[in-house]
Amino acid sequence: MAASPIGLQARAVELRYKNKIADDAAAALSRASDEADGLGHEWWIGCEHLLLGLLSDKRSLAGRVLAHTGVDIESARAAVRRICGATEGMERPEYSGKTYTTRATVVCRVAEIEAERLGAGAPGTGHYLLALLTEGQSVAVRALVELRVDLEKLRGEVLGALGVAPDTRDRYVSERQAYLTRSSS
Repeated sequence: MAASPIGLQARAVELRYKNKIADDAAAALSRASDEADGLGHEWWIGCEHLLLGLLSDKRSLAGRVLAHTGVDIESARAAVRRICGATEGMERPEYSGKTYTTRATVVCRVAEIEAERLGAGAPGTGHYLLALLTEGQSVAVRALVELRVDLEKLRGEVLGALGVAPDTRDRYVSERQAYLTRSSS
């Protein structure tokens, strides 16, 4: 799929993060735009597209971990299609190009925070996958749940692949569970 034009907001977010993210993550963000086009979502990039962008490179950390949990790009695309439904008849914004959804913008920022918190120089695909899991309410997470992925186990596997020690990983997962419990009350 050819790269599509990107709207001003998406371009600003992309430029901000390209200077701060690992090459694999920058490539995943670019592939997310292509995935959006392929699904007929020509004017937005959401968390679901970020997930598909992460899945599209089986050599990246996120791609390897997701494959290990049994998630493949075709089943994830199908889940996204089922959740999002048809885009025909949706009112297109007046501006041209693409924009990141609010949730996707938050995920980009959370990936930065996750990388910093874990001592990485720049967020890579693993940090983006952690950020999707942390955000927790997106179409991407709903697709993973539909595919019967244990989200906390996936979080632990990502942390392990990032080289986080088991005791730190357990503490991190416990903190995330406590945070989610507090935020849902």
